Amino acid sequence: MLSISTFPLSAQKKRTTERSVRVPFVGCKADGQAGPEEAPSGEPIVVALPADLSGKFAYYKGEDGFGLLAPKGWNCFEAYGSNGSSLFVMPERIDSERFFSGAQTEFSGPAIQLSSSIGDTSGRFEVARIIARVFPQRQSFVRRLIEDTDGLLNKSDVVYGPYKTDKLVRLNRNTVEFQTPANTDGLGTMSRLRKSAQPITGVIVLTGETPDAIHLSVRLSPNQASLAPYIIRRLETEIRSAK
Repeated sequence: MLSISTFPLSAQKKRTTERSVRVPFVGCKADGQAGPEEAPSGEPIVVALPADLSGKFAYYKGEDGFGLLAPKGWNCFEAYGSNGSSLFVMPERIDSERFFSGAQTEFSGPAIQLSSSIGDTSGRFEVARIIARVFPQRQSFVRRLIEDTDGLLNKSDVVYGPYKTDKLVRLNRNTVEFQTPANTDGLGTMSRLRKSAQPITGVIVLTGETPDAIHLSVRLSPNQASLAPYIIRRLETEIRSAK
């Protein structure tokens, strides 16, 4: 089990009692394989939060997939394709043209990325890399993919076992919370978030029989670090509700 300083969620029990609050909905524009999509509209959502955090969040969501609790006032953008989708939320504006041109591909500051990789499309290669790292009971999926894809995924493309510096909490056979420490590579940097002076926390969830992989990476500034457990918990709750 991780220390309280790593995953503050267990420490929140010592704080003020949580209450149900309405969090504003923020629609996120998207772009990808079928072209641009306008930001959806939606109603505020109800989330259980301590009173002192009730005004610090908004709920960000693209047209499809899961939404994301994140700091209020940030910007968002969703990229999608046949392999799945990724929702990015961060303080800076995200320029879709620069994003797809490769000029804006990695983020070293505060940022959140929520990616869904589809296990029966080209997203299966990312699913395989994730399974090899932290889901040993599902590694038959990786072996079959290596055998059946005529070199599209080779043994040399896959690393088995966790990153040495990552800290993991396995909630069940399909859910792993993680922390990638500052200035190291790990599950947190299996994304567009690059290693920096701040750690990355998050969760990976396998869903369905195929399976698909949902991968959340959260890096916040030190003065907002206490928000991370609520971001992670909200996504876990949303995934459970969708089953």
